[in-house]
Amino acid sequence: MPFRVDYGWPVLTSPCGKWHSQQGNLYQWCEDKGYWKQNVNYLASVPTQYGCTTFEEQFYRLIRKIEAGELRRKNQGNSYYLSEDNKLTKVRELEATDGTQAL
Repeated sequence: MPFRVDYGWPVLTSPCGKWHSQQGNLYQWCEDKGYWKQNVNYLASVPTQYGCTTFEEQFYRLIRKIEAGELRRKNQGNSYYLSEDNKLTKVRELEATDGTQAL
């Protein structure tokens, strides 16, 4: 599956749309809140670090481990929106650029 590269990292989104990666960070869709939250886990700088051959394989392996409870599921505090060009933007930055007050 082809993917975009951003700052040397692949930009991947899981088929179910629940997980996304950008600049090596993992993000999880919080359906009840309507935005993305950054997960504490991240892609290694080289896929072979986790015994994988590609970043895509590493992405899905990390997701499986998180969902199985083998890795921490904790999300960090910032909230993100995914734009039409498949880039995540912090809620605070998005609101500041459209003239509304930031959170």
